[in-house]
Amino acid sequence: MKHTALLIIDVQKGLFSKKTPVYRGEEMLTNICHLASLAHQEGVPVIYVQHTNSTMPENTDGWQLHPHLQPIESDLFICKQRGSAFEKTPLNDILSKLGVREIIITGMVSNGCIQTACIDGVKLGYRVTLVSDGHSNFNQKPTQIIKETHEKLKELGVTLKTAREIQFSGAPS
Repeated sequence: MKHTALLIIDVQKGLFSKKTPVYRGEEMLTNICHLASLAHQEGVPVIYVQHTNSTMPENTDGWQLHPHLQPIESDLFICKQRGSAFEKTPLNDILSKLGVREIIITGMVSNGCIQTACIDGVKLGYRVTLVSDGHSNFNQKPTQIIKETHEKLKELGVTLKTAREIQFSGAPS
């Protein structure tokens, strides 16, 4: 049994329709799709987290996953209303029931929901890996935001790896 899960956070249509485009959005989507495919091949749980708020109400077009993402029947879905995927959601319980000890995090936005999920994951005792080319934002200074996010999270013990460096088959069992 694998003890790793892939989290795909807030990769929703509404975030790709902002005035400022998602920085390297296509590259990020390609990397996330690659990781989801690898996870599926290795039997690693894939968990999609979708943010619900006044600008992306649940079940509206903007709330839907980006069309590049192709979930399969065994994938899990969580709705959240807060910045962290862990806050007031069943995520920690689901991961515990699956025996997950390491989470691989991808998605949007770098200095928001991605950062808080990483921080909360560490606080809850998970080994946390952030996919360095698997998250982004639509800020006016996107590279600065990503760099600052990486620096802050590395200090907290989060591992950074590129999508090509992730190997689910090497996950400890």
